[in-house]
Amino acid sequence: MLQNIAQSIFKLRNLINVQPFSFLIVTNPFQNALKRRLMAWLVNELANKNIRYQLYYTSTSFSENSRFFEQNLHLHQQVVVLGGDGTLHLVVNCMAHQLKPIALLPCGTGNDFARSLGFTMTQFKDAIFSSHQLQVDLGKVGERYFINVAGIGFDGQVVAHSIGKQKIGSWAKLAYLVLTLKHLFCYQAEPIALKHGGEPYHYQHFMTLFANGRYFGGGMKVAPKANIADGELECVMIRDCSLLTKLVQLIRMTFAMPLSPKVVKQMAIKEMSVLSVGLPIEADGEYIGLTPTIIKLVPNAILIKAP
Repeated sequence: MLQNIAQSIFKLRNLINVQPFSFLIVTNPFQNALKRRLMAWLVNELANKNIRYQLYYTSTSFSENSRFFEQNLHLHQQVVVLGGDGTLHLVVNCMAHQLKPIALLPCGTGNDFARSLGFTMTQFKDAIFSSHQLQVDLGKVGERYFINVAGIGFDGQVVAHSIGKQKIGSWAKLAYLVLTLKHLFCYQAEPIALKHGGEPYHYQHFMTLFANGRYFGGGMKVAPKANIADGELECVMIRDCSLLTKLVQLIRMTFAMPLSPKVVKQMAIKEMSVLSVGLPIEADGEYIGLTPTIIKLVPNAILIKAP
């Protein structure tokens, strides 16, 4: 009888306390002053709270990152991302539909998804140790998830040409801006064919965006109606136009001003087919490949810590 009771207690203890509480900290190898300060703060806080952690520096190989998560995620109860949209993109692709939450300390180049959350840096810090969390939608382009914005056309071409040109620290934003302006003057618009709910859309496009978050490109408010938890993506169709009009629209995005309905059409979608062949695709600032593809909304796919 006592032996049976002891065995039952032992099994119960195993169910209740499987392993010590541990965080997985994920960041890329590139450093900046803000990231160094946030890392020092986080490590100090974890030490004060007696929380174990594992630090993982991401690889340029998507499959290598996926393999690491497959082998190590089960050892941790929470993930903390130190970085921007690119690092977060990698993490959500490794953690979609997982029950483990992700906390974010934004310190990347763009930090556009963080803008949609609307937290202050103090709130981002508080969220790491908070019990509150948000169920957040993801988008999916082909087999790749995205958490913020996927784009086809001009932005896809800029991202495609930025591969292998990674800059560190304060030079990153300037380098991306220079690359964007260079392509703006020479970009040749192409026709795009879309299909949504059986209805076709054909137009000469500058870029076509699928937004879960409201911002992209380092703070441009391109989809003011987008909501990360409403079960829809905001499709932003920007037609080709004169160079001056393109510049005006980009400036309006930068200052969160309404876009011209003459060149921009917006609509809420859950799924859309891109029928055109050979158009470059980016997602969360990462080059994905070429069309054709299917863009869809994946509801309640990830957990994000909130203050």
